[in-house]
Amino acid sequence: MKLIYETVPKAGKCQICLRIDVVTRKLYASKTKVDRWMHEGRNPVTTQIEKDNINLIQHELMDLNAQKMAKLRNVA
Repeated sequence: MKLIYETVPKAGKCQICLRIDVVTRKLYASKTKVDRWMHEGRNPVTTQIEKDNINLIQHELMDLNAQKMAKLRNVA
């Protein structure tokens, strides 16, 4: 069994960071849609559904950030 004494940085982002980027873009797009729909005053049911989706996306983002922090704690 080999023990790891140091970490070697790799070029690029880890899979968790890539997923965080995707979820952040999805969150921004959803918030933009809801703001536009609220301003136009239409699609009240769709607006509510999208607000619920925003809450789910925010929870997913918090979970991904927690995973990233746990991974950093294990490496450091």
